[in-house]
Amino acid sequence: MSEPLVSIITPTYGRDQFLRLLYSCVKSQDWPNFEWLIDDDSPDISGFAKSCHDERVKYHHHPSRRSVGTKRNDLIRRASGEYVVHFDDDDYYAAGYLSHHLALMMSRNLDCIKLTGFFIYDEVTSQLRYWDQTKTVGPHFVCKKGQPRRVVAFGSDDQQESLKFQLGFGFSYGYRRSVWNSVKFPDLNFCEDLSFMREAVKQHSFEFVRDTSALCCHIIHAGNTSGCFPQYVLPDFMVNTLFPLAKPYFRGVS
Repeated sequence: MSEPLVSIITPTYGRDQFLRLLYSCVKSQDWPNFEWLIDDDSPDISGFAKSCHDERVKYHHHPSRRSVGTKRNDLIRRASGEYVVHFDDDDYYAAGYLSHHLALMMSRNLDCIKLTGFFIYDEVTSQLRYWDQTKTVGPHFVCKKGQPRRVVAFGSDDQQESLKFQLGFGFSYGYRRSVWNSVKFPDLNFCEDLSFMREAVKQHSFEFVRDTSALCCHIIHAGNTSGCFPQYVLPDFMVNTLFPLAKPYFRGVS
């Protein structure tokens, strides 16, 4: 029996250079049956799209700007897969990423999955970090655009904010397409993923898991809108040890 089709979705704007990098992640996936849908509302059609002849890549250019939430809905509307997995245009995904998500969802009969523990590469400091979102109390590093890197202490009064962290960060979402049939992304550019998942887990089975095998890396760079609060900084040599194929993503790594 063939494996179910997975629809990878990527909303994007003005990031042709990132699409070229992400394609290397997409085509390396060891899950045998997938399509990659891209929704791009940049002023011009992507140079990557013009040069890509992979039939699994389905690029759509829209002439006017829309919100990220609207683009996600449009992507899923055009998708053919039984499962949907998010690949954000500026993050790194290792070859086993799709297989990991699909194996868990299929073996445990889950409707939704996301990472609540994941690796972060911070371009500001050229450091690899790790954020375990299930550990909600204690010291955390601030990794956020426009803010100095520093340590803050989260206490019991911050539990509600910590729950939002666990539900958000849509770069790591995977879910059955049937979830989207009952819950849509709001017309927002920020936290559209949080709003979606907050409603999805009320109606559908889900599991939050930690990445313990370097399946992906969330990149913090000058264009990021989200803030991260990892607890751990890893030694420099671990960057190449854990992510030997991700060097183009990591500035400042030799």
